[in-house]
Amino acid sequence: AQNGKQEFTVGTGGTCVIGGSNAAGTCTVAVTFSPQYPGVRLGALAVNNGGGVVGTVGLAGIGTGPEVAQSPGSLTLYAGGGTSGSTAVTATPEPAVGATFSTPSNGDVLALDGAGNVYIADSNNCLAYKVSAATNKIVVIAGNYTYASGAVAPSTTPEPALGANICPQGIGVDSAGNVYIADA
Repeated sequence: AQNGKQEFTVGTGGTCVIGGSNAAGTCTVAVTFSPQYPGVRLGALAVNNGGGVVGTVGLAGIGTGPEVAQSPGSLTLYAGGGTSGSTAVTATPEPAVGATFSTPSNGDVLALDGAGNVYIADSNNCLAYKVSAATNKIVVIAGNYTYASGAVAPSTTPEPALGANICPQGIGVDSAGNVYIADA
């Protein structure tokens, strides 16, 4: 929903093909995405099986609603403070206002989750941050500030994000709260 207005409608019926003893299969159901605001809009639809979310589907559509009315307002500093540097690599949240960043300047360096938390990819500091909407505190969630150049060997073994050798160029969050980092 956007501003309390549901932006998609899930149709009824559809077709399902279930196969094998594990009941895996495919279901097709019509979804109409009607964005509230004009222009190309993106959204996500969570898919569940009655027992929990099993995936998300990205949606795109052209909004037909009226342009949002703009009125004079005020600007409030949310994070940072104009000084280049690095916020400490610690699991202890610190005030977001006054935090230091080096290069969060590309188009995909900010992401929001459903709770309003902000995620920041800072490529020069080799760190990814989360700013809590509830407390306006910032914490490093991935990276180590001492990036060592060279390829990181692929692994199927999960490793801690804090301390990972990354150079984040983009960041995103899905509807389940999973954070995705595009690593240069």
